[in-house]
Amino acid sequence: MDKRVLIVAGILVVAVGVVLLAKSRKEPPPGPKTEAAPFPELQAERPKGDANWVHPAVPKIDRMEITKGGATLELRRTKPGDGKRSFGDWEIVKPYKYPADENSVRMLIQRSTSLNFWEPASKSRDDHGAMGVDDALGLRVTLYEKDRKMADFYLGREVSTEVNERPLTYTYLRAAGQNTVWKISASLKILTDKEMSAWRDPKILHLKREEITELTISSPAGTITVTRDAEEKDPKKRNDNWVLKSSEPQIPALEISDVSRIASTLSYLRTQDFVDAPKAEETGLDKPLFQVGVTTKDKESHTLLLGKTTEKSVKRGKQDVKEKLIYLQVKGKPQVFLIQENRVSAFMKTPIELRDRSVVRLSERQKVKRLEVHIKDTQVAFAHDGKAWKAEKPEGLAFDPKALERDLQMLSGRFTAKEFAKETDPAKTGLDKPQGRLLITVETSAPPPPAPAAAMGAPDAMGAPDAMGAPDAMGAPDAMGAPADPMAAPRPEPRAAPKPAPGKLEVIEVLVGKEAEKRDYFVQVKGRPEVFVVPQYTLQRLWKEKDKWNPPKRAPGAGMPGQMPGRPGRPGRPPGRF
Repeated sequence: MDKRVLIVAGILVVAVGVVLLAKSRKEPPPGPKTEAAPFPELQAERPKGDANWVHPAVPKIDRMEITKGGATLELRRTKPGDGKRSFGDWEIVKPYKYPADENSVRMLIQRSTSLNFWEPASKSRDDHGAMGVDDALGLRVTLYEKDRKMADFYLGREVSTEVNERPLTYTYLRAAGQNTVWKISASLKILTDKEMSAWRDPKILHLKREEITELTISSPAGTITVTRDAEEKDPKKRNDNWVLKSSEPQIPALEISDVSRIASTLSYLRTQDFVDAPKAEETGLDKPLFQVGVTTKDKESHTLLLGKTTEKSVKRGKQDVKEKLIYLQVKGKPQVFLIQENRVSAFMKTPIELRDRSVVRLSERQKVKRLEVHIKDTQVAFAHDGKAWKAEKPEGLAFDPKALERDLQMLSGRFTAKEFAKETDPAKTGLDKPQGRLLITVETSAPPPPAPAAAMGAPDAMGAPDAMGAPDAMGAPDAMGAPADPMAAPRPEPRAAPKPAPGKLEVIEVLVGKEAEKRDYFVQVKGRPEVFVVPQYTLQRLWKEKDKWNPPKRAPGAGMPGQMPGRPGRPGRPPGRF
């Protein structure tokens, strides 16, 4: 036989072997199916290339029953969806009425219409308990089209194994009324481990951050109201254009970043658990500690009531951890929720806690002319000569002027403290003998002079008529075509614009004390009473030693210090990530 024919035949044999091996690794091998898989109506193959395909069973499902541990929920669809992104609006109708969790319903319908039946695992009724597909342990799902039952099955235990040296997970499933238990090649723990209360909609308020126009926070320590323009067109200001409307006690200015955080928190606020038989003496909602009023641009209003704090044991991995929870209720509605304390701490704020925390905030008319940095016994100083930044101390210090400009921009609104310090004793904060200083020389320019009011036909500042209808200096007709008076006095020469007055110079001295906590420092502006706690990463934009002002340039793809190198022209990646 021709040698070339043998070579081609060998290549074909290897190719077929590779294809068969790849196919065996993609899905479990076919099992010895001795009977047809149940619920053929839920099984349909997606046509290739049809992006708009919707499973034919999805629009039919309009009612479902979920049973677990003897408790049953009945859910009904109240509004249809498109079957792709939306599966409609659903409501729990029995044993109580409450909006259903949209994500849970979507997951159940998607998984139910994509069941991958592998092979029967058992046909003995005696195995139902061990496989978790009986009434005591299984999750029973019943799907309806109106009154017609489309599917009724139990989901049981999950098993992890290997097929062809590849890990595989399958879940036991049994059709109600049958003894055969099937293996479904998928993990369905997202459904089987779900608590019955998790089928309720966990959202407290259905609103978007950009829709909120007014917030009012009331507590025994005072009340504050802030507003914003919801029609703001500038995307940079759209969610940060909050202004102080009223405050009792009064505060000098508002910390806008805190208010923006409150609006964001309210837009995605979700409950940790539901309380169905609340007692006022336990929840404290009859005398709430905080009340948060929310108004939207559509004039829709809600008021959140926050009551007492309680503790609940939750599972975190393999450990039981006690978690602090707060009772919460929407005023006028019966449902009571339990919310994680750290989720609502953003809006449990008094007026004093919402006051501006800016350490330094320069206005548009202020420019930095000099910066002097003291760290213990070392000094670094830069000055702007009107054209560029120069290093004064130490002379000839190499630094990046563009990086310095970027860092100085922090002084125009981002030099903000983490919080106001509770400790103000100079000896305890280290501000009596600060370990560092920032001396910022600022030039404040005079406000621009008001523009002259040029009235049509009115005399100018020299008493001459204006250009509309007035003779020019040569006696020629004016701009309107009227003859000029040859005896008229010549128009005076226009005056040069006055030179701007020199700006006023002042020095802002920022003192850096001891560490308040790890990587947080006590900070104070000399001459002001407030003591701040400022994160280290904020301070180090400007408060850094001389060798930090000109970091070595990174080679292309070198990544940050401590990272593994990447390909040329691309950043590196943190060590340990592959």
